[in-house]
Amino acid sequence: MKNLKHFVRAVAVGLVMCGGAFSQFPTTGKTNTWTAGPVSRQHSTSTTVRVVRVAKQKGFDRVVFEFDGPVPNYEIKYLRSVYYQGEGERERIKLAGSRFVQVELNQIPVEDKQIQLIEAKGFIPKGKLNLPAVAQIDDRELFEGFYDFLIGVNGRKLFRVTELTNPSRLVIDFKY
Repeated sequence: MKNLKHFVRAVAVGLVMCGGAFSQFPTTGKTNTWTAGPVSRQHSTSTTVRVVRVAKQKGFDRVVFEFDGPVPNYEIKYLRSVYYQGEGERERIKLAGSRFVQVELNQIPVEDKQIQLIEAKGFIPKGKLNLPAVAQIDDRELFEGFYDFLIGVNGRKLFRVTELTNPSRLVIDFKY
């Protein structure tokens, strides 16, 4: 993300001045079940994203979001087009893959600790991945407590969402 540190600080100042509130996601879909539909959950506390990992497993590719605190609110869904609409302008997605999954995390504080984690080496896999289902992962935007990631997928694959503890993790498996 270009100039992320300055952007996040500006947003943080805006939040303090405006008294920003967090939106909540409705509970949709089932966890621990293969699906192609949206899955979302509400949790009550904020946390920071420590690291994002991806690995090939037998029969599926796994994407893991690890947190310093509990699993945050989230919504995971396939995008209907090749365009991403964040808080700024609508932009064409330039990731490997023919379909795109948006992972929207909510209640991620816009603070120095999160910025340091984002800027750390190895925070997120970079570039194209040589995996059967997952082609590429990118973090798109950290804005007003929302942190968006896009996952480029090789076709519309079924996925399964699981929450794990010790440490807290949000796991998304993509079947191939």
